[in-house]
Parts: sequence; structure tokens; C-alpha cells
Amino acid sequence: RALTLWLAFDDTDAENAAVTFVEGSHRLGRLPWQRTGSTHHLLTQEIPDVDLLGPLVPSCLRAGEASVHCDLTVHGSAGNFSNRRRAGLALRFVAADADCLGPMINGYRMNGGCILPRGRASDPRGHWKALRRRPGGRRRAAEKAAASKVAGAAAEASTEATPEEAGVHNRGDGRADEATA
Repeated sequence: RALTLWLAFDDTDAENAAVTFVEGSHRLGRLPWQRTGSTHHLLTQEIPDVDLLGPLVPSCLRAGEASVHCDLTVHGSAGNFSNRRRAGLALRFVAADADCLGPMINGYRMNGGCILPRGRASDPRGHWKALRRRPGGRRRAAEKAAASKVAGAAAEASTEATPEEAGVHNRGDGRADEATA
């Protein structure tokens, strides 16, 4: 019920801990998992005896390439002990009727920060927590546009020179003299 697209920002290979998949594991259905108890992993879950499920296939990518896998595909990576970075962007596409394993895994809210394509209509159960909009939103943009119009009108009005700005001075007797520089 979910797909993950992982976009590589850096080249990945076995040396800098490329993601490794268990070939064909998506056909096995949901597998039991257990907590690792490790504090050095982002996600602290593992499938017991994963090496018995099938051949391991590393996903070696060049920067800009991507891999796509479904939520049932057993995957993971070892620690990156190289001096090279392995950065990427993970985008998850999840059906609204799917549930995450738990709302919190290793301190991360797994069902939060979502972009719901049809707003609340996308998830009538309310399981997935929408990404919070920054304060202001459309109202602030409308206020800025209105303020910009007012400022533009004020600037336009100020371009009409007063007699003093035009170099004409009143002598005090009702007659005007041109100023001499």
C-alpha cells in the first residue's frame, strides 16, 4: 500500500552503505520484525534471519538516479564507515487507508508531515497528519498584495511635484518667483 522513491544526492555503493534489497521479498507479504535495541540506527527494526529470505541486491546509484520499492520489500543498509557522504531524499507515497507501523519509531513521528493531495478529504480517518502550513498562507499573500498596491499608489502620488519641489517659491505677496540656483 506504499511506495518509496529514494533519490541519490551522492554516488552510492557498498563502500558508503548503499541500500540493499532482498530480491523478491515483496512477494512474501508482511513479515514479522523486531526492535534492534540499537541506538545507532535511524530506524530500530529488523527482520530476523533476513539472509534466509533470498539473495541480497545492493542498489548502487549515481547522484541524480533513484530507486523505487514497495513497502513490503525487505531493505536496509549497513553503517557508512567511508569518508564519503551518502545523502538522498526519500519520498513515500502511501494510500490513505494504510496504517504506519506505529506513530513513533525511534523518536520520529512516522505519520506526520504528510502532504494530503485533497486535503482532509484524502484521509477521512485522520490517521495521517498533514504538513503544517506556515502561518499566514493565502491571507498573508493577499495582505502583501494590498499593501503593495497602496505603496504603489502612494509612490505615484508623490511623483507629482509640489511648487517648492518644482523650483517655484512664493514671495509671500501671492506672487511666485522661480528659484535661482
